[in-house]
Amino acid sequence: MHDPNASRPRHGSAGLFHFAILTPDRESLAATFVSLEKQGIQFVGFADHLVSESLYLQDPEDNGIEIYCDRPRELWQFDEHGRVQMDTLALNFQSLLSELNRNDDDDMIMNESSNKESMTFLRGAIIGHMHLKVTNLAASTNFYHEMLGFDLMQTMPGASFLSIEGYHHRLALNTWLSRAGISHKEGDSGLEQFTVHFTDKASYKRLLPRIPKSSLHTAINKVIVTDPDGIKMALVCDDQ
Repeated sequence: MHDPNASRPRHGSAGLFHFAILTPDRESLAATFVSLEKQGIQFVGFADHLVSESLYLQDPEDNGIEIYCDRPRELWQFDEHGRVQMDTLALNFQSLLSELNRNDDDDMIMNESSNKESMTFLRGAIIGHMHLKVTNLAASTNFYHEMLGFDLMQTMPGASFLSIEGYHHRLALNTWLSRAGISHKEGDSGLEQFTVHFTDKASYKRLLPRIPKSSLHTAINKVIVTDPDGIKMALVCDDQ
């Protein structure tokens, strides 16, 4: 949503670090990279996170964007405490781009005049996770983990990664640019709120009593939660 009156967030403020767009497979990620590069899009980074492979860029307002694909779950590694193993390694471009040279049944379905390398999000995409800047990592981790019940999947200096149902992370928090900084201000560009969809009504109902009343606001068919930094998260149950 475009708001011409939105203000630029102040340095060190909490808010959006990046939103992450999940592609369904490596071929889609490779095609997206080639397509965006041909359009002159400038990337700011690339990474192999062990559980996933990622491209990073920024929009004109300096909001971070990650575009990634997951490795198969059977390849994810967990330690003895159930923490998923993640890292930031160099992305193997040769291996990724080789996906565009494969010949499989899916290629035959596409129109012969189509060029995979010009198609951004070849087979569609979804929002895979949100990554937030917070001012106090312990307080925000406690809010999402202890109060709201997200599973703590991994920690590293200045960051926590949380999820549900065993995914490597649906929510990341960090203080790399915002430690002891400024809370998110309504009307700042970058992030108004983000939404978590529940497909199971029972899980949704179990969550609601855990939310502090001071952080909870009701709206039509959803509740809106405000975290310690003033960041709003809408909780929606799709099983009505």
